[in-house]
Amino acid sequence: MASLGSVRLLKLEDSGDVFFEGDSLKPPDFRIVTLDGEQILVEVKNFHQKPGKPYRIRRKDLDELQRYAHLVSINSLKFGIYWSRWNRWSLSDSSRFKPDGPDHLILPFSDAMMANEMGRIGDRIPGTEWPIGLVVYSDPSQPRRVDADGRARFTVARVEYAVAGQGVTVPAEQHIVHRLISYGGWSEEVSTEVINDELISISFLLSPEEPPSDQQFAFHQPLSSIYSAMFNEATLDEEGEITGLRLDINPSALALLIPDDYEGETLRIWHIHLQSN
Repeated sequence: MASLGSVRLLKLEDSGDVFFEGDSLKPPDFRIVTLDGEQILVEVKNFHQKPGKPYRIRRKDLDELQRYAHLVSINSLKFGIYWSRWNRWSLSDSSRFKPDGPDHLILPFSDAMMANEMGRIGDRIPGTEWPIGLVVYSDPSQPRRVDADGRARFTVARVEYAVAGQGVTVPAEQHIVHRLISYGGWSEEVSTEVINDELISISFLLSPEEPPSDQQFAFHQPLSSIYSAMFNEATLDEEGEITGLRLDINPSALALLIPDDYEGETLRIWHIHLQSN
């Protein structure tokens, strides 16, 4: 949430001792003050969903969280669920849960997405033209001949970021392209340009799996998913084992990935803002 850059205050709510009278209660994980001044309590869950399985919570646990929210006079209790199998975040009001027997409630993935309020805290889906990627050019003054086995030794002359067949030269745009290449969720295709048995360039270009036929842009992952993918890469090994619990980075630095007032020269970006139904 801090990385999305659209909250006024974000603090841990469940740290420290809690003393109370009456029925049992539980502080949620975070307190947020939005840009428009509303206070929100958020309970965060990591849910590695099996296909078709909804998130499930005990009614007792939800009652304790709601009791705390009522006691501190905050009407808005949300659940921030990280659907880790899909690398997607949802922020849904606790009223969206459905009964599942006398002791439990559920929130299906589809319902969580329709009720998703991540847009309130700055999340959005960036769209760009395609393909995007890198083109590596060989140095013509150095050996670069392709042998009979299809192999070539060459010296790199320059590397160019590209969008829809155009070179990207502005550093801020290159930075965004680099992040979208690494974490945007598109599929990569590698191709080579060979002329007279000499390797001219190698292209690493990414496109959506199903490019739209009726518009100029295609969607990448939401910003929240891009930031989570960056965090996962820094804290998990190749087998998915945890190697760290936090990332030593200023979250506000990530918020500058795609500024709200961004206007590119070559890289055009469409900003898709989702609202809860």
